[in-house]
Amino acid sequence: MGKLIDIAQTYLTSDEWHFEKVEGKDLIVCSVKGDNASFKIAIRANEDTERVTVFCTSPNLVPEDKRSIVAEFITRATYGLSFGNIEMDMSDGEVRAKSAVDIEGGVLTPKMVGSLISCSVNLMDKYYPGLMAILFSNITAFDAIQQVEKK
Repeated sequence: MGKLIDIAQTYLTSDEWHFEKVEGKDLIVCSVKGDNASFKIAIRANEDTERVTVFCTSPNLVPEDKRSIVAEFITRATYGLSFGNIEMDMSDGEVRAKSAVDIEGGVLTPKMVGSLISCSVNLMDKYYPGLMAILFSNITAFDAIQQVEKK
């Protein structure tokens, strides 16, 4: 089995992504344009724990006065998801979608890396309009979810 970060790099190269491997770290960074915004992606591999994690980060930080309502929105958005989640750093307001896989006893494939990226990007892109509605209007978390999920 190859290094996990090399397998991620193989996927990105074969799919013609523009990316940067961070010197001295098992970390790759790149950007992607979704339907609703452009997002930063970080792919982190940990050889010791045999895990690969993909983060897709919102371009907007949540101001301190909106973090509680965004935390409710994120909780409503991710409840019941079978794979991936959205999280927020309460100290600086960074919001990101995350997906991960534990490879212990198995083999990571480039296709698996693609699935992790798709999961994170699709989650962030889907819920980004609701996040923006909360940041730039007086909408409630419940109403933002209703709009995004069109219930």
